[in-house]
Amino acid sequence: MMNPVLNALQVALEVRTVDDLTLKVSRGMIHPKQFIHELAGGILNVKSWRAAEFAMKKPTCPIWKGHGVFGLAEKHGTTHIGVIESLGISIIGVEESSAHVARNRACAIAMLVFENHPELIKTLQKMTEEFRVISS
Repeated sequence: MMNPVLNALQVALEVRTVDDLTLKVSRGMIHPKQFIHELAGGILNVKSWRAAEFAMKKPTCPIWKGHGVFGLAEKHGTTHIGVIESLGISIIGVEESSAHVARNRACAIAMLVFENHPELIKTLQKMTEEFRVISS
């Protein structure tokens, strides 16, 4: 009974190296929002908006509506938009029924992108360090 659990933990906690970057595969055991915060707390911010407010402030920003569809937020929409921003620029926007789910879904998509393109992590970490030096 415990063997599958222990095997899963062993795989989740292994460390691998990709392009001279050591990645802890244990990201699967961390909440997506925490992953984004730890990766680049100064560069990436997670926000949620009411769809109507987002549509007025960022009327041309495409958002993921699910089922393979991108679109714009609706001015009279009742949904929420989870957004990951970098220095005021919207990177990922996701529409969901609640603010909490929208934020988490945006973070999960960003986490998936970073797992498929680990070189972006290195770039983002470098940017974060440069940003911290400039801000000091």
